[in-house]
Amino acid sequence: MKIIVAGASGVIGRALIPLLLKAGHEVVGLTRNTEHAEELKDKGVQPVILDIYDR
Repeated sequence: MKIIVAGASGVIGRALIPLLLKAGHEVVGLTRNTEHAEELKDKGVQPVILDIYDR
């Protein structure tokens, strides 16, 4: 199953993502920071840079 995690580089996202990947899910992680996007990518997560406050 493909799952989108908002705040993937936050406290809950960092705890949740390894569990989702271990269970065999495809994870898309939303983050505002390009550095965090690279970290997510290294973990096997498809990063999407998105800031809801940026018009």
